[in-house]
Amino acid sequence: DPPTFSEGHTIRKVLSEGHKLHMLHWVYKCKPDKDKSRIVLNGKLQDPSTYDNIYSPTAKMTSFRLLMAKAAEKKWLLYSADASQAFLNSIRPADQPLYCKYPPGIDHKPGTCILCNRYIYGLHDSPVAWFRTLKKHLVSEQGFTQSKNDRALFTKKVGDEAVYVNV
Repeated sequence: DPPTFSEGHTIRKVLSEGHKLHMLHWVYKCKPDKDKSRIVLNGKLQDPSTYDNIYSPTAKMTSFRLLMAKAAEKKWLLYSADASQAFLNSIRPADQPLYCKYPPGIDHKPGTCILCNRYIYGLHDSPVAWFRTLKKHLVSEQGFTQSKNDRALFTKKVGDEAVYVNV
């Protein structure tokens, strides 16, 4: 997997090519068992030329209710999952470079910046990029079919068995 950031890009060159430098900052979360930190981008200041589509399908409540009713009727086993660091699983296209200043506390060579190679939290287009990555995995690699009525519902039938994934 490529790293999330590539380092050592000179700020002068990046700015001369017409790119904007984005700000990264730390977000801390204190939990009872551990403390977590994450680098995020301030999406309100994201340059609109770095993204094109920000709509990401979400599950329709009618589909969810129908699946829950059917599961109760048929006594199906239900599973729930969470994708760890989901946005980092999607790779940014090379034709939409996103350059950032180093966040506070990271040692770096003066006059340099970093290039985001992956989508990170705070970007406007991170949710739709993650959905495209998940859809590609489910449809192309796992053989699921995307519903025409609910774009966030995927099904796969193998013999008498059926698997439903509602994102």
